[in-house]
Amino acid sequence: DKAGNVGTATSPITVYMDKDKPTSGVTFPGAGSTQKAISSVTGTANDAGVGVASVAVALYNITDTKYWDGGGWSNGSTTSWQPVSSGTTNWYYTISNFTGDKQYVIKSKATDGVANAENVGGGITFWFDNVAPAATITNPALSGKNISVLDTIGGSANDTTSAVTLVELNIM
Repeated sequence: DKAGNVGTATSPITVYMDKDKPTSGVTFPGAGSTQKAISSVTGTANDAGVGVASVAVALYNITDTKYWDGGGWSNGSTTSWQPVSSGTTNWYYTISNFTGDKQYVIKSKATDGVANAENVGGGITFWFDNVAPAATITNPALSGKNISVLDTIGGSANDTTSAVTLVELNIM
C-alpha cells in the first residue's frame, strides 16, 4: 500500500475453465427396436471437463402424442425432463408404464458440474409391443363341419406393430 505495508502471500489457487458440454445417450431400449417388456431405460453420459453432475430423460409416446410427466402420460407440447433414478456416467430410469402397440421416443440430457447442459439430439425411437398377434382360419368356413375332402386350409394372421413371423396349425 502507500504506507509501505506488505501483505502476506496467500496459497496459490488453481482455476479450471470448463466450457465443454457433456454428452449422453440411451443404450436400452435400442434405437429402432421392438420391445415387449421394459422395467427401466438405461444409458451413458460423459464429460471431459469437471464430470457429469446429473442426467435427465424425456419420454414421448408418438402414437398418442403424449409426454411422460413422471407419474403418467399427459397431453401437452412441452418436453418434461425427469431426473434419472440412479447414476451419472452409467444411468437408469425406472419406468414400466408403456402401452402396447405404441411407438416411443426417449431423449437424454446430461449436465456437468459447472452447469453446462448438452445440446439434446433426436433421441432413440422404438416400438413397445406386448399384444399377441391374431390368427383366423377362413377355409374351411364353418367350424365343426364334417367334410370328406380338405384340399385347402386358409386364413390370415396380423399384428398391429410387428410382423407375424410364424403361424402354426394344429389339425385334430
